[in-house]
Formats: sequence, C-alpha cells, structure tokens
Amino acid sequence: MEAPKARRYRDQEIDTLLRQAQSLGIPLWLAGYEAIRRSCPNFCFAFDTLQRPDGDIDIVSVREHRGALRKMLAAFGYGEDQQILLAEEGTRYVYVDMARAVVIDLFIDELYFCHPLELRRRLFSGTQILSPSDLLLSKLQIREISQRDVTDASVLLLEHPVTESDDTAINASYISSLMSPDWGFWYTATQNLRVIHESNAMDQIGANHRATLQGRIRELEQAIARAPKTWRWRTRRWIGTRMIWYRRVSPRTRMF
Repeated sequence: MEAPKARRYRDQEIDTLLRQAQSLGIPLWLAGYEAIRRSCPNFCFAFDTLQRPDGDIDIVSVREHRGALRKMLAAFGYGEDQQILLAEEGTRYVYVDMARAVVIDLFIDELYFCHPLELRRRLFSGTQILSPSDLLLSKLQIREISQRDVTDASVLLLEHPVTESDDTAINASYISSLMSPDWGFWYTATQNLRVIHESNAMDQIGANHRATLQGRIRELEQAIARAPKTWRWRTRRWIGTRMIWYRRVSPRTRMF
C-alpha cells in the first residue's frame, strides 16, 4: 500500500473507532504515536522527513467501560491476543486484524511499562487525545528508549512549550510531581532527556529547531531538579542502580 494511501486508511480507522466509541458512550482516548501526530500539527511533517514507521494504534479507557469496548472492537472484526490478556491481568488488551494489517493496543487506567503512569485522573473530558504531558511521559518512562521514541518525544517538545499548565503545553509541575517521590522514574526520565538532548535526529529538519528542542529540554530538566524530593526518593537514591529500578518488559509487550 502506498504511504499516503496507508496514512489515509489509518486516519479513517482511528476516526471510525473514536466516533463509534463516542456514539456508544464509551470514553476513549488516543495515545502513542498516532496521538502525537494529531497533537503536533506544526511538526508532524518531521515524521515523514525522518521516515518514522507507523506502529500500533494505541487507545486508553477506564475499567468501567472495558467490557463494552472489548465488545465494540470484536464487532469491528478484531481478534483478541490471548497471551497479552493473561499476562497483563486486565490492564492491557491487544487486538489484531490480519486482513487489514492493523494492531490496536487498549490500555486501561494506566500506561505502565517500565514505570507506572496512572491516567485515570488525567483523562480529561472534551478531548479524545491524551495530554502532551502524558504523551511525553509515556516515552520518558521507557528504560531502553528507541530512536522512534526519541523522534516522538522530540516532536512533542518542539510543538509544545514547557509551562505550568496542561492544555496545549508540557506541564513541568505535573511531570516534576511524578518524579519527586519516585527515584526510579526520575532516573529513567532524566537519562532519556539527556539522550534526546544529544540526539541529532532533528538536524534534518533545521538547526533552529534543534536549538528550540534543547532549550525546552533544559527548562524541563531544571523544573524537575528544583522540585523538592521526598524522603523515599532520597533514600532510594543511595541505593542507585545497584538494585533494579524499573519493571522489566519483554519486546512482546513494548508499545507504540
């Protein structure tokens, strides 16, 4: 399938899923790469320039509606991955349509891979896309960050300024609040910010964009550094990397 045609098909599939969920009264939010594309209209061209491959279609809902949502996806012709169903204990479901070459990841209440990212209180009404802050955190929590993740995080930071609110910005206060009690999450996230800062991925779309990206990373790093740390954080810091600080996940359960 030609790239533009494949892109149109994916967009149509996503729009159909979101509309159907809305018509059934099922709360549903788009996450992952597809959400980042939609939340970054000014810089989504970078994905094509950098030849970022498509991934799964990632969606998030709440546990009260997971039964209705699973029925909806089955009605669309998607088959449920039984291995993921058993492994994730009701917090994640994977649906596959081999004929259409579409994979859907459904997450319930959280995006927990290497570190917990609870979303239940963050699922805002009035939008069907996760906030830029949560989309960024979904990338920063990954222990072994990939080039795709670096590209996604870079585009998010280019599109959205670092402020103290959510809406259309990266909320430094919210992100800092998650790092302050959790040394493990703090360590993984700050290491990943360093990787993104040092990456030359954005060079292909302009030196001025790389300068903007690095400036916003510094702003976020400074906000995280300034935030008061808890006794739990300080205690865990002394142990450091001598003890594993993240949840190990297999490639089979990697997202996006």
